[in-house]
Amino acid sequence: MIDLLSQLKIWRKKEQISIQEMEFARFLHEFDAGDHIHVLIGASCFSAHLNGHICIDIDEAINHPVYGSILKSVDKDTIYNSVAGSKLVGDGSTLTPLVMDENRVYLHKFWKFEQELADWLNLKSQKTNTISNETEKFVQSLFDHSEAGTDWQKIAVLISIVKDLVIISGGPGTGKTFTIQKIIDALSFANPDGYSIALAAPTGKAAQRLTESLILEKYDHVENPVTIHKLLGAKGESGQFQYNEKNPLPFNAVIVDEASMLDITLWIRLIRAIPEESKLVVLGDKNQLASVEAGSILGDICLYAENHFSDEIGSQLQELSSSVESASAFNDSIVLLKKNYRFSRGSGIQLLAEAINRGDDNEVINLLTSDEYPELMMEEPTNEVVESLIAKYVTKPFNSDQSKEDKFAAFNEFQLLCALRKGPYGVNVINSKAEKEIKRSHSIPNSQYWYGGRAIIMTKNSRSLKLKNGETGICIETEEGPKIEFEGREDPVQVSRLEHYEPAYATTVHKSQGSEYDHVAIVLSNTSNRVLSRQLLYTSVTRARKSVLVVGSTSVISSTVQQSIVRRSGLRNRIWGE
Repeated sequence: MIDLLSQLKIWRKKEQISIQEMEFARFLHEFDAGDHIHVLIGASCFSAHLNGHICIDIDEAINHPVYGSILKSVDKDTIYNSVAGSKLVGDGSTLTPLVMDENRVYLHKFWKFEQELADWLNLKSQKTNTISNETEKFVQSLFDHSEAGTDWQKIAVLISIVKDLVIISGGPGTGKTFTIQKIIDALSFANPDGYSIALAAPTGKAAQRLTESLILEKYDHVENPVTIHKLLGAKGESGQFQYNEKNPLPFNAVIVDEASMLDITLWIRLIRAIPEESKLVVLGDKNQLASVEAGSILGDICLYAENHFSDEIGSQLQELSSSVESASAFNDSIVLLKKNYRFSRGSGIQLLAEAINRGDDNEVINLLTSDEYPELMMEEPTNEVVESLIAKYVTKPFNSDQSKEDKFAAFNEFQLLCALRKGPYGVNVINSKAEKEIKRSHSIPNSQYWYGGRAIIMTKNSRSLKLKNGETGICIETEEGPKIEFEGREDPVQVSRLEHYEPAYATTVHKSQGSEYDHVAIVLSNTSNRVLSRQLLYTSVTRARKSVLVVGSTSVISSTVQQSIVRRSGLRNRIWGE
């Protein structure tokens, strides 16, 4: 038998595993040192969690790039029997570090979270309310009756009246924010007395976009959009919240935008705070990048949704008379928005996004290189290309003397997005080059750290400054010294009070979620990378309104489109009954 503790140190020294993985494996070994198989399966599960998975299956553990080197020498039946019989592993009924559920292995907390979320979603989807004729007529009046075919925005609004759980997914330009406005209008009409509505999003930037897009002045019962953490009353970095299962939120309906960014932990915090009699409406794009943390919850929830509804729903809503099929109660709670209102028919950006979603790398390359779509461009990654990008997307629109509104308008017109953080085409290097070029072209001393027009992005929440991770700011020079103006905030912030920020001339794709820009350049890499995925490219492309430039070789773009992120979980099984 191998000396597992010594082997862990070797893997760590070679940087094949993280310090967290090594310490967790050592903890498991101390808990049950009898058999290294248990420990390796647990370490593999922990490794999977660090990479965004909720669980692993045994086959995945056997093929783990590090731990599999030992596990592959053991036959599969022995591994299954060993794991099932280990005191490290339970069925969830008792407190053990790991839980085995069929062929899936979880860290205990995430098994509990997944089961709790699935049970809540299934139960919440069961209830169906009635809709009055007056309310249905009011909803009809909110929409243009000249549109041909089924108006899925209208269906989503009607479903928000008859169901207490509503999941709405749609790509860019399908009118998710417009639908939120109509849902607020409809719920307010249907419940004229004392009906309170809360609005939230995962990030400060997304909440700010909601604020700018919605008309809420006429409603005194609708709260201004905030981050989910603020809605729940997060208590600093403690992980504790004011609102929870013992102290639920004081709202009749909670509407959450950009739900693709919610990880399983935040989902759990949210549903625990939703009163039993209240509605939860979530909106997002199931095809976007999943959350940074564990899970791709919105994707799992919408996996088999096809805009099919049960007879119970169809009998209430005349709009669904031609769309009803035999469907589960869970299907009744999901609406997919299909029509694009942002792009004209045959838009290159829309066609590109659709080809990426299909995994059609040949069509993606054809679209990017076709003269038929001048809004789509492709460049090979070279130093010269990066320099030209910085000139076009950073230096040219840079102006330290503009008004605050004009600065942010220019900043939101052009955006460089990077797939990677490190390396020659990563965020760090490109931001460094951008700052040097700005200083050179505008005669700013190299030693001057803060200068008018400098753009930054917050990398962590700041409770004292009430700033959120992802919020962008631009430096202004004042008599009191340099300050940062943040979009949507009246008072600038002294730079001396800032911490946890970085330049924002280029940003990661994850940081760009919830934002839109006129022109987007997406810098991939000069070589294939496991980070490069179909979802990442789709998310990048769909940030753009007018033009898209993809920087990457044909081979890298093709491999990116072919590589789809699959987050391991059992949630889809629990809610769809696979």
